[in-house]
Amino acid sequence: MPARTGQTEAGGRWILAAAVMVAGLLGAVTVWVTLALLTQLSCGWMALVAAVDFGLLLRLVRAPPGAARTVLAILATTLACVASAWLIVAGQLGLMLGLDPISSGLRLGPVLAWEYTLLGFGPWDWACVAFAPLLAGLLVQERRPAG
Repeated sequence: MPARTGQTEAGGRWILAAAVMVAGLLGAVTVWVTLALLTQLSCGWMALVAAVDFGLLLRLVRAPPGAARTVLAILATTLACVASAWLIVAGQLGLMLGLDPISSGLRLGPVLAWEYTLLGFGPWDWACVAFAPLLAGLLVQERRPAG
C-alpha cells in the first residue's frame, strides 16, 4: 500500500525547516557575537540580519505556510537575539577573566547578563532587536495575489 505523499512531504519539510533553523541560529549568533567582540559594540542591527536570514531560510526550504511557519521565524529570531546578547556579555567578561565565551556564558547569571546588556545596548540596538521578530514574521507570510 503506497504511503500518502502529502503527509510525508509536509513532515519532511518541517524536519528540514527545524534543522535549517538550528544551523541558521548557530550561524547568525556566531557572526553577531564575533562582530560585537571585534568592534566592542553591541551591533544590534544584526538582529535585522538574523530576521531576514530566518525568513529567507524558511522560504528556501518551502516550509508549509501558516501560523507555524510564522511562529518558528519569530521564535528563532528572538532566540538569536537572546543568545547573542548573552554571549556578547559572556565574551566581554571572559576576556577580563581569561575564559572563552562559552565557559564564561555557562558561569554567567541572568541578572548580571541583563545588567550588562542594558549598559551595552543603545536605543538603536533596542529598536532593532524589538523590530526583528516582527520583520521575521512579516517575511514568512504568504503573499496573496492582487485582485
